[in-house]
Amino acid sequence: MPSKAPSRWSRPAPAALVALAATVLACMAAVAFHRRQEDRLHRVTGDAAWIWYARAPRKPSPLRFYATREVALSRVPARVEARFFVDREYTLYVDGQRVDAGARRPGDALAVVDLAPFLRPGANRIAIDAASPDGVGGILFSAAGEGLDPAAFASGSEWRVSLDAAAITQGGGERAIVWGKPPQQPWGYLNLPAR
Repeated sequence: MPSKAPSRWSRPAPAALVALAATVLACMAAVAFHRRQEDRLHRVTGDAAWIWYARAPRKPSPLRFYATREVALSRVPARVEARFFVDREYTLYVDGQRVDAGARRPGDALAVVDLAPFLRPGANRIAIDAASPDGVGGILFSAAGEGLDPAAFASGSEWRVSLDAAAITQGGGERAIVWGKPPQQPWGYLNLPAR
């Protein structure tokens, strides 16, 4: 019995193989790019998540509130670099002492300050006086130093929020709303300021 000649559909055409290879390579490149972005982001803000006082209001209205976190330290390193972003206006306090103030908008770089001069062994309260003209915004906060657990400072569900200014020195309030880890719209990936 004579063998049949292979049909043109029994083997893929060379062009189809090239297209398949290009698709696989493009997918691999996209995965590598995503992992590289995640690695870059993790180095910049660690496990910090975007937090806020409440969900978006039905009608835009000004909002001012206080976000706090208690941090216990056995010792204070020579440098504790805080990296943070507060959309729109902020004043940062450590144990009631003003450390930094400013404003940020989407596209701006992270604010960076050394907290070491303001910290002490034992309990410390990080407080952020946050304000937004339309009630919508976000806070992202992380800090790192030799021998410190970065998760102790990272913004997330452990942070408390309050409308009462006494929170700066007394803490309290309710759990912060967590938007999620970066990238989140409208802030995307954040960069450190140019040095």
